[in-house]
Amino acid sequence: MGPGREHDHIELRHTPTDLAGRYWKEGLWTDDTMATLLHAGLRANAQKPLRVWSATRPYRGTIGAVHELAQRVAGGLRQRGITERDVVAFQLPNCVEAAAVFWGVSLLGATLVPIVHSYGPKEVGFILEEARPRVFVTADHHCHLDYLQPLPELRKRSPGLELVIVVGTDAADDTARFDDLITAKPLDTPATVGPDEPAVIAYTSGTTANPKGVIHSHRSLIAELHQSQQTRPSDPRPIVMGAPVGHAIGMLGGLLGPILKGIGIHLFDGWDPPTVLRAMVSDDLTFGGGATYFLTSLLDSPEFTDTHLAHMSFAGLGGSPVPAAVGERAARLGISLIRSYGSTEHPSISGAAHEEP
Repeated sequence: MGPGREHDHIELRHTPTDLAGRYWKEGLWTDDTMATLLHAGLRANAQKPLRVWSATRPYRGTIGAVHELAQRVAGGLRQRGITERDVVAFQLPNCVEAAAVFWGVSLLGATLVPIVHSYGPKEVGFILEEARPRVFVTADHHCHLDYLQPLPELRKRSPGLELVIVVGTDAADDTARFDDLITAKPLDTPATVGPDEPAVIAYTSGTTANPKGVIHSHRSLIAELHQSQQTRPSDPRPIVMGAPVGHAIGMLGGLLGPILKGIGIHLFDGWDPPTVLRAMVSDDLTFGGGATYFLTSLLDSPEFTDTHLAHMSFAGLGGSPVPAAVGERAARLGISLIRSYGSTEHPSISGAAHEEP
């Protein structure tokens, strides 16, 4: 983090001068913010495709079209009094609205709290109580998940929560509709915020205790973004992204990495191997990576053929154990496999590049 300061209830720690100097020297730190990086990157890649593969909320368009949607999200929030010093939380599955909210809040300069779409009321309630957002964006439902039913209790746990925005056709009386939010005038100019301000509060999985909120400044998040791209293969094709955008992998690899690399975005709201395999061929996608199951489920699918293998020259695995047998199988098939390890605090702790021996 950059120089210590208090951002309302959010405290950022000091970075030692020698360490900050090293980050500058190595090019990890810049004066970019999420707002400036996205404003330039989304415009530069406006004609690239953005597609959501979903049985319930499919979308097919361009990055430019979703950029405009994000600007309307930013404009709608500003119209409702949300500013650069506010916190906005969202819990959405992989959908076009999730991309628009993530980018829109970033363009507005507010602090974003992404919540994994599968988290239940206990985890979500704790996050809202601790992060104290003024706005919470959620869906009406996704598959078997009902996001509306726990809202009254969630509001009690987060007294500072002023506005709940719902994506979908169902909405309670005390919520606003996403479709109404985006009728606002687009925010054409990205917000001016300091690169040491908090950009994202990402919460850990909470497997052994309550989730912990990890505060990333614009500097630290953008440094992670650049560092995570160093292990990406040189393949120019868009990648398959099945990880949720509420998680660091989906956020960095699905919504930010493609903008930096200049490729299209393809999000899947559920991992269905036949659908993924069809998409790889029809839209010329390559397999990016994820947990070990993502790879083995495709290789084990009855639909898997040599045609699909040609789209899987590279695989980056992490987030779960990678048995030696999986590595040996990949090698026999000619798949270059690397393993990465990270955490919410530091998503790119370790990992190899495909070009390395």
